[in-house]
Amino acid sequence: MTLIDEMPHTCTAKRRTRTKSSDGLGYVDTYTTLFSARVCWRQNVSDRDIDAWKARSIGINSKVFFETDPELDENCILEFPSTGPYHYEVRSAAEPDDSVGFGLLWRVMCERVRK
Repeated sequence: MTLIDEMPHTCTAKRRTRTKSSDGLGYVDTYTTLFSARVCWRQNVSDRDIDAWKARSIGINSKVFFETDPELDENCILEFPSTGPYHYEVRSAAEPDDSVGFGLLWRVMCERVRK
C-alpha cells in the first residue's frame, strides 16, 4: 500500500466571496463550503519554493496534494481538523504534479494564516 492509497489528512475547502461593506470603507468576506472531509496530504514547502514564490511577492509555507482536481483557486481556503486558530489560504490554482513519485496528484500552494 502506498501513500496515495492512504492519504494522511482530511480538509474542508471554502470559497470566499468579497463584497463592499455597508459603510463603503471596507470589505465583508462570506464563505461557501465546496467540500468537507476530503482526503489529502499536507506538507511544508522547501526553502527553495518559498524563495521562488517570494520573488513574486506571494507568501507560501505549505502545499496540499489531492487525488483528483480539487478545483480550487486563490479565492479558496482550506481548514484542517486540529489546526487551532489557523486556516490555509490557497495561493495557486490546482495543478497536476507527478513529483511525489506515486503517480499523478493535484497540488495547491498555500499559506497558513491566523483566522
